[in-house]
Amino acid sequence: GVDPASSAPRRDVAVHRPHRHRRRTLWAIALLAVGLPLLTAVLYVLRERVSLSTDLLLFLVLVMVVAMVGGRLVATVAAVVSALVVNWFFVEPLHTLIIDDIDDVVALAVFVVVGLVVGALVDRVAAQAAAANRTRAEAAILARAAALIAADPDPVDHLVAAVLDAFNVTGARVLQVHAGGDEVVAEAGEVVSPEYSIDIGLSPTGDPRTLLVGGRVLTADDQRVLTALAGQLGVAIDRQVMRRDSRRAEELATIDRTRTALLRTVSHDLRTPLATIKALASGLLDRSVAWPPEQLAEMHATIDEEADR
Repeated sequence: GVDPASSAPRRDVAVHRPHRHRRRTLWAIALLAVGLPLLTAVLYVLRERVSLSTDLLLFLVLVMVVAMVGGRLVATVAAVVSALVVNWFFVEPLHTLIIDDIDDVVALAVFVVVGLVVGALVDRVAAQAAAANRTRAEAAILARAAALIAADPDPVDHLVAAVLDAFNVTGARVLQVHAGGDEVVAEAGEVVSPEYSIDIGLSPTGDPRTLLVGGRVLTADDQRVLTALAGQLGVAIDRQVMRRDSRRAEELATIDRTRTALLRTVSHDLRTPLATIKALASGLLDRSVAWPPEQLAEMHATIDEEADR
């Protein structure tokens, strides 16, 4: 058989990593904070041998790297700050924001525009790559859940436990609402605030079922994938209930067959002595027949033997 754990959704394909974007932004800011002064210092030392166009190209490379790491917003800041730094340190007159040559004005303006465009393009490519990775992760989670349902006769407990790893929550619980209260169908971990309730649908008896998860703030995409996973969980619960009902029906059918066979056996064993007793009793009750004493004694003995049998 297939090991349920190997088919369960795993954390390595978790759909979302909430702190990843913030971490990349911090890395980009750190890169800009270190790289900009360092590049400025090197080029300032070489300012007599390096032209302004070369300075702008090197600063543009820095902006591109920052854009690749941190996205459009940080790239925009990098482009504007780099333009100001180039103007201050490398454009005549030095150490002012005044620009004497119109060509330098155009060069700096083009630099800023190119930096903004590069930042926007890199950000778009990064967003598309993230969306593709997210789609693959979602597909992997749902495919593994489907494989778990197909491989495991009773997959509900394993699926609920797998929700903890796939979405990095502290607890998950499946509730079925009855007239007398809530029934816990399956549970893993501890559901703590913030809690999210996702509808699983109705049971075969018409009772509503809900998936509760908690312990981490879920994004809209997290909730969307959980809703799809909850649908598969509902199918798994229905199949599990049907399988249990089927096993119970088979047990009842076996009991019924045994009862019928027993009744047939008892009926066959009782038929002969009862028929003999009935015949002899009817003969004794027939007043038109004068039974000799020895025959009466034999009939009484036979009735006693057949009753014992």
